[in-house]
Amino acid sequence: MIEINSWLEMQRKKIGCDFLGVAENVAEKNQTTEIRWLHVAGNQGTAYQKIRLRVGRGIAGIVWKTGRMHEEHHILSQTDKLAEYPIARTEKLQSSLAAPIIDNREVYGVVLMGYRQEKYFSENDKESLIQICEALKGKLEE
Repeated sequence: MIEINSWLEMQRKKIGCDFLGVAENVAEKNQTTEIRWLHVAGNQGTAYQKIRLRVGRGIAGIVWKTGRMHEEHHILSQTDKLAEYPIARTEKLQSSLAAPIIDNREVYGVVLMGYRQEKYFSENDKESLIQICEALKGKLEE
């Protein structure tokens, strides 16, 4: 666990984002999916540990449900988004880009890249996030 967090910190510094986190399903087999932020870098506190999401709820839940990348902007100025996205609220993220970690066509994790100021994501940003997801695929299975 510590190893993944330090690897995330190196990746966060390399790409220059403020927050980089991995959400995973913590529920036992045959139970309703419970998504939690288990590995983070650049966090401002420990409030993220209390966030529990279901599929379709929150940024991680949306990515989990759709299996697709999800991008958000101006989060802090939109009250409805603050209520919907607890990770953005607790970490004061203005912009976020999240992508699924997929193996055998099944989502088993979500990686979120966040910024505390407004940022529009380039194709390079998206490619960097996809590379992080691919690299984590092997690390999370260990």
